[in-house]
Amino acid sequence: MTAEAAELSNIALDDPVDEEIASYLDLASPRCFFLFAGAGSGKT
Repeated sequence: MTAEAAELSNIALDDPVDEEIASYLDLASPRCFFLFAGAGSGKT
């Protein structure tokens, strides 16, 4: 992949969201959360 193609890629676009969700699942410091996943969001 060229540097330009990597820059245009959105593969890491939601990494901050992944990190935030993972922080809620930390067993040392669990927190409540609500996750809304609508149609077409890739739940399966």
